[in-house]
Parts: sequence; structure tokens; C-alpha cells
Amino acid sequence: MGAYPLPTADTTPPSPPTGLSATAISASQINLTWTASTDNVGVTGYKVFRNGAQIGATANTSYANTGLTAGITFSYTVAAYDAASNTSGQSTSASTTTPSTTVTVTITTPTNGQTVSGTITLRASVSSNVTGVNFYVDGVYVGNGGARGGIVTTSWNTTTAAHGKHMISAKAFAGGATATTSIAVNVN
Repeated sequence: MGAYPLPTADTTPPSPPTGLSATAISASQINLTWTASTDNVGVTGYKVFRNGAQIGATANTSYANTGLTAGITFSYTVAAYDAASNTSGQSTSASTTTPSTTVTVTITTPTNGQTVSGTITLRASVSSNVTGVNFYVDGVYVGNGGARGGIVTTSWNTTTAAHGKHMISAKAFAGGATATTSIAVNVN
């Protein structure tokens, strides 16, 4: 009988994944995508690392990292592995920050103690995550404005209100965040 060659063990690791992208889609979730690795036999899956520690594995070229804290920057890398447990080097890192859930709103016009008459502009400065603002005079809704950060305005016809002092406030909203009410401004 002739000798048969023994099969050789797979000792070649896959290529490192490339094109890693990290996208924050909410205050508690970051989605990762990357370009598939290659291997002389075949890639079995990918190990996902966050801030240097492995947090999971997947057979896909995408991963959803959930349960995160808002307003924190996270750094990710990915490594490919094959059926023989050969693991590639880690990919180039990708970092992103989960959006903050803090909502801020401050009335900038009119100012506290100002005397107003006719139709005036109510103006508020808001944080970048704000998607809408409601304005109130003496606790009664008078208008709203949409926003993506910056300045929001609406008009108020002061002739519809009784003579005297009035309290103006604004309430800001952002998706997934608790609404916040401004400090009131008193006008005459």
C-alpha cells in the first residue's frame, strides 16, 4: 500500500475587516458595519470589540450595540475568525458618541421685566437635540416652533391678553428625551 499525504491544518488567519463604520442611531444604540474579510478556507464570523474589550460576535458584517449610555463616546474594532479558530488582526477603529438626552431651552426675547405691546416675537435658544418647542403665556399655549438646535420663534399678539404682568415660558422636546421647561420670563 502507498502512503497518503496527511491533510494540512489551516493556520492562515483571515484578513482584517476594513471600512468599519460606527453610527449612533439613538441615545442607547450604535450600529456597526464593515467590509467582509477574506480567508484561504472561509470566514466563519467576526468578533466585535468596544473600547478594547470583546462585546459580542456575529456571522454578519454588521452589529447593533444596544443598552448604551447617552452622551458617551465609544470606540470599536472588529476581527474576523475562521473555522480553525484563526483570528485576524483587529480592524482600524471607528468611534462615535451617543446623543445626549439633555434638553435645554432658554427664552431670549422678551427679557425679564420688559414692557411689551402689539404682536411680538417670542424667541428661545435650544440645545442641538431639540425637535420642537411650545410657547406659553400664563400657562396657556400660544404657539410652537420646530427646531434642530439654535433659535426657535413664534408670535404672540399681546392685545389678546389682559393688562398687567404676564409669565412667558417655553417647553422643549427631543425624541426619546424628557421634555424641559424654561425658566419663566415676566413681562408687563
